[in-house]
Amino acid sequence: MARTYHAFFRHGAYHQWAGVPSARQPRALTEDGAAQAREGAALLARMLAEHGLSLAPVAFCSRQLRARQTADLLIGALRAQGHDIADLRETSALAERGLGSAANLTVARIEEALAADPRHARPRGAGSRTAITACRWKAPKA
Repeated sequence: MARTYHAFFRHGAYHQWAGVPSARQPRALTEDGAAQAREGAALLARMLAEHGLSLAPVAFCSRQLRARQTADLLIGALRAQGHDIADLRETSALAERGLGSAANLTVARIEEALAADPRHARPRGAGSRTAITACRWKAPKA
C-alpha cells in the first residue's frame, strides 16, 4: 500500500475587526496574508521535490473567505510549478471554532452580556481578552 501524506495550512493573515475575538469574521486576506500563502506554496513545492512526492488532485478548505483565498493562492502557485491540482472543495469540517452566539461581538458587548446573565459570575478581569477566553456563554434556550 502506498504511503500518503497530508499537508495542512492555516489561512494567512486577514483583516480582523478590532476588539472582536471571533474566528468567523467574513474578512479577506491582507497583503501579508497573501504573501504567506505564496510562501507556503513555495515551501510545500520544495518539500515535494526534495522527497520525490506528488500531490493529490483535490485540495480542501473551509468555507471562510480567507481560507478560500489562501487555498486559491497556494493552488495557483503550485500549478505554476507544474503540480496538477484539478479541484478545490470547500467543507464545513475544516471550520474554526467559534464563540457561538457571541460571534462577531466586541469584547465589551460579550462582557456586557455575561454581566447581565444571572447564570454567570462577572468575568474576572473584565475589560480584557483573558476574561473572555475564560468564560463560555451560551444563549438561553427558547
